Parts: sequence; structure tokens; C-alpha cells
Amino acid sequence: MATSRNRSAANSLFNDVKAMGSALMDSRKLAGAEKLAGLAEAAQTLSGSLEETPVLQQYADTAAESLESLSNYIERTDVDDIFEDAVDLAKAQPVLTLTLTIVGGIAVTQMLRTWRADSRLALRPRRAAKRKAKSGAKRRKR
Repeated sequence: MATSRNRSAANSLFNDVKAMGSALMDSRKLAGAEKLAGLAEAAQTLSGSLEETPVLQQYADTAAESLESLSNYIERTDVDDIFEDAVDLAKAQPVLTLTLTIVGGIAVTQMLRTWRADSRLALRPRRAAKRKAKSGAKRRKR
């Protein structure tokens, strides 16, 4: 009896977290789709500048088409369906999923490091100004 109650509570908690995540993802979904569309546009521009190297131009065209397709998919697909598709892909292609997870983790780590370094640099002038103000106030008190 207690086990079924625990399972029910765990399922309820999981569904609540999933609903919150879905709502958050829904709000971010369009912004992500727009960024992907921008990347597709940049790849298409790159392709136009690679007329002398047809092989590279073909890669850039393929990347642009793939990014545009992904952008459209994200824009028109419900978040729950995206999650289901991701689970299906993970089951069908576990090595690809592992590779994408590792690459994604590295990318997120690098972005966080950059963000952290940028925020530290932004704080330095403020801290220096505060120190100068404090030392100036101490001098005036003397």
C-alpha cells in the first residue's frame, strides 16, 4: 500500500516537473527557432561566398537546409512531441545520442566559462570604483 502511494506521489511529482519544464521550453522554443533560422541564413551567406570551392559550398548549403528544417520543426512542433522524438532518437541511435550529449555538454561548459569570465570582467570596474570611494571616504574622515 505504501509502495503504491509512493509511486503515485513520485509520478505526480514527475508530471508536475514535466509540465513546468514544458511550459519553460514552450516560452524558449520560438527564440531557439529564430536563432537556428539566423544560423541557417549565415550558412547560406557563407555558401554564396564559396563559389570557388564547390565541395565546401555543398556542405554549407546542406548545413543551411538542415538548420532551416530544424528551425521549422521546432517552431511548429509541440514541446511534448519534441521530447518524444528525442527519446525515440535516443533509443534508435544511442551512439549518436551519447556523442551529441558530450558535444552539447562541452558547448554549455564553454559558454558558462565565457559568461563567468565576462561577468567577472564587468564587475572589476565597479569593484575598483567602490574601493576608491571607500578609500576616499576613509581619507576624508582622518
